[in-house]
Amino acid sequence: MRMLVDPKVLKSEERAIYADLDFLSSNLTRMAILHLLMKSKETDHCLNVERISYCLGKNHRVILHHLEKLKEYGIVTVIKTSKNGRRKIWGIVKEKSDLIKEIYFYCLKNYFTQAELERASSKNKAVR
Repeated sequence: MRMLVDPKVLKSEERAIYADLDFLSSNLTRMAILHLLMKSKETDHCLNVERISYCLGKNHRVILHHLEKLKEYGIVTVIKTSKNGRRKIWGIVKEKSDLIKEIYFYCLKNYFTQAELERASSKNKAVR
């Protein structure tokens, strides 16, 4: 994979992302979430869990699980919590936009097509 940055200057958490690139990129739900967030320019690359759940046709607990996995790698973050402490709105970490693009393109090259990600992120089924 051609990297946009020199691996010698990567921070340890970025090295962990590159080491687990296959784990991150091979899961359709995780990549569909990233796809949705990346194309949500009108909301500054942020969406609430209910919207993501609706678009992917998956239960909100499944969505939260995958958002937490992405958060562990510092790719997404909680933007807003509700009054009762629930993680309501999530967004991509803008400081890592180049890294996120690399993950996305790695996924397109090795696992899913853009059409597959688009289909997966437009199920429009309310599961709850």
